[in-house]
Amino acid sequence: MTRSPLKLILTGLVLMLASWAAVFLSQIRILPMSLALGMVAHMVFVAGLFVGLMGLGSYLGKRHKDQE
Repeated sequence: MTRSPLKLILTGLVLMLASWAAVFLSQIRILPMSLALGMVAHMVFVAGLFVGLMGLGSYLGKRHKDQE
């Protein structure tokens, strides 16, 4: 399954924003604060960062190949 680099970057961004939104909503007391929510939000943020960086690396590698 090959994904385009821009889709990976966008997916990583969405994961990171979803994680930030969950933490923000728990801080303003819309979502209940819990250890599980904090841990899941952190894992989703790290996963989004990883996916986004993989997409960025793929994009830059593809761009470098096209220039040669």
